[in-house]
Amino acid sequence: MIKITVIGVGSLGGFVTAKLIEAGYPVQLMVSANSRLLELSQLHVIGKEPFQVPYQNIISNSQHISGDIIFITIKSVSNPLLFASLSHLKNKKLILLQNGIGEEELLAEAIDDSNKVLGAISHIKVTMHADNKIEVQNDQLDFIYADLNGTESDPSLETVIREVFPQVEHRPDIYQVRFPKLMVNAACNAPSVIYNLSMYELTQAPIAKEMIHLLAKEVRQVAKVYGVYLEKKNMDDILDMLACEDYRSAYFSMKLDYDGKRPMEIEAVYTNLLHMAKIRNIATPELVRVTHILQTQFLHE
Repeated sequence: MIKITVIGVGSLGGFVTAKLIEAGYPVQLMVSANSRLLELSQLHVIGKEPFQVPYQNIISNSQHISGDIIFITIKSVSNPLLFASLSHLKNKKLILLQNGIGEEELLAEAIDDSNKVLGAISHIKVTMHADNKIEVQNDQLDFIYADLNGTESDPSLETVIREVFPQVEHRPDIYQVRFPKLMVNAACNAPSVIYNLSMYELTQAPIAKEMIHLLAKEVRQVAKVYGVYLEKKNMDDILDMLACEDYRSAYFSMKLDYDGKRPMEIEAVYTNLLHMAKIRNIATPELVRVTHILQTQFLHE
């Protein structure tokens, strides 16, 4: 049977791990050396369909990775150190299930050419609480992926993924995967931090909505020169969806990280995007401005 390693067993990684163990796959968990999961023995998923599963194979040293398929679900701020530690791997399928853009290329540069690098997103909303229970907060169990080298879909991989995400979609290149979600992440994360607003509150504050539309427009301009055509309506639909009571106490990931005094994913969401814009001579003044604000006014000492 295919062996799987999940690197980063937080909210999303914990959900992936729990579903795969429930489906009968041998799953190895890789966590930080101070993770509470090293002291526990079960994962608890709560929400609409709660369940719990035991686990045994847990490591904190990348030299002990044994999976054929490796899901990387840690925050992208940890990528530089992690990628360097994976240089010994060969003939693996590594899936970056993260926010941002441009990290697949950096991973491919750091590891052996025999490995396959894939990028993926999902619109699932999951939260890990202080008691290590993983709460599933919506039913958007989709998984959209692409091979960094633009190869065909991978049926054997999709069989595994469908145990976690029933809705699987393959796209022809990595930008078709990254840019649609990046438009939302880049447009909404900065305003949520700068103005201290929840998802719902973002849709009610005119100053925040204006910033969101300016940022989304610039992301669409960059996406277009990379062959991805996004519509303004896509962003409008997201804002309409968030304008309900269910999202009054829900926050974008960067706001949660800031409030939790954790590093924010500025590099993957904003800096990499600005680099791509600069290469193609696309002016992005609002993206430049909010990135500067995040880097100078909202970094924890």
